[in-house]
Formats: sequence, C-alpha cells, structure tokens
Amino acid sequence: MPRDNYSAARRINRLISSSGPNLNKLVTAANARIKLEDKVRLTLPENFQDHCKLANYQNGVLLFHAESAVWATRMRYQQKMLIERLKKIPAFAKAHNIKVVVRPTTQIPKPQIKAQSISAESCQHLEQMADFFGDSPLGKAMRNLADHRQK
Repeated sequence: MPRDNYSAARRINRLISSSGPNLNKLVTAANARIKLEDKVRLTLPENFQDHCKLANYQNGVLLFHAESAVWATRMRYQQKMLIERLKKIPAFAKAHNIKVVVRPTTQIPKPQIKAQSISAESCQHLEQMADFFGDSPLGKAMRNLADHRQK
C-alpha cells in the first residue's frame, strides 16, 4: 500500500475509533446490512441477482428495487417461491410479502462519434492549401486530412 493511502487509512481508522459509540454502531449496522444483502442476493435465482436488489425490510414486507419493469414483473410472478427461499434467512423468517419498485440503473450513454466524410472537392482545396503552406505543420496537417478521405 502506498504511503499516502496507508496514512489516510490510519487517519480514518483513528476517526472511527475516537468518534464514540454512535459511529461504531452505524458502521456495525452498515456492515450487517451489507452481509444481509449479500445473503439475499445469493438466495435469489441466478438470473435475478444482477437486476434486483433488496431495498428495505419492514413488518414482514421485503421491498426490492428492480432495474426495469420486466424484472419487476418477473419478481412479482415468482413472489411465493422467493418468499419461501428468503424465509430461510433468519432475519426474514416473518416475511410474508414482496413489493417491487422499478429503479432503473443510471448509466450515461456514450456519445456515438459518427465519422464524416470529406468530399473530393474539399480534398482538392485542402491539397491546394497544403501546397501553399509547404512543409509547415499546417501544410502537413492539411495533406494528412486530405489523404484520410472516406470513400
């Protein structure tokens, strides 16, 4: 571990340990939640695991977030089987209902770069300008652009 990361980790560890019982309780609860979510994920059928996530559990109702309406519908159709599987986890022994909310994963689509072609006439103009500028960087760039014309 690089020296900077090591010292940052020590500072964070010192902060957590010196912040008193409230922060320790929060960290403990967060770690327990992560472990429980992992158990739920592994209990779900394999095709659901990457598309549905446990969001909450309260009063016997499991709330899941599904990434699309398709996955939400599939979960609803499989609700009885899912409840029986999840009841095997002690924390969900009293589970009796599943609610599913669609929460699409936010992914920013990559812009598609569309290569534009240069007309033959534009290539001729570029070559003429390149001749005018000779072997200068601008002249070389114009020749290069004219040579890469897409047909």
